Amino acid sequence: PMAPRVSDDRLLFFTTDFVSVGERRPEETELPSEAVDSWVSMMWRYDLSKGEIRIHVDPTVPLRWREDVRKGIEEWNVAFAAIGLPNVVRAVLPSSPDWPKDYDINDARYSTISWSMTIDEVSSMGISKVDPRSGEILKSDIIMSDGWVQAW
Repeated sequence: PMAPRVSDDRLLFFTTDFVSVGERRPEETELPSEAVDSWVSMMWRYDLSKGEIRIHVDPTVPLRWREDVRKGIEEWNVAFAAIGLPNVVRAVLPSSPDWPKDYDINDARYSTISWSMTIDEVSSMGISKVDPRSGEILKSDIIMSDGWVQAW
């Protein structure tokens, strides 16, 4: 797994929190008693050394909104460019030549944005599969309701 980054409450990231049950070699600044059953909080993040972050725009997103969703996803590149990683986030549309033939929203290889039909509700939900050893985001899924269109 990638090198973990311990969470810092000042950073406002999602985390995986757990008690590491067992004994390990204490750090220089720790007492031996602190190395047993210690509290661990790993920051969630993508392993950017693997190349681009691909987000697949699920076919449930209505055709008329797909280009806007793509632009919204790729707007993250402005922030990544500021740290020297331009064009690291890429949206893949069902019409893209590199859309996977075996695409399945439940497949752990594909991070997705999908669409949900709701009545009188504005909601979104993000679900991530994270390696607890490192905090690496392995897969993420975002579900948006059509209520956002109505609200705006």
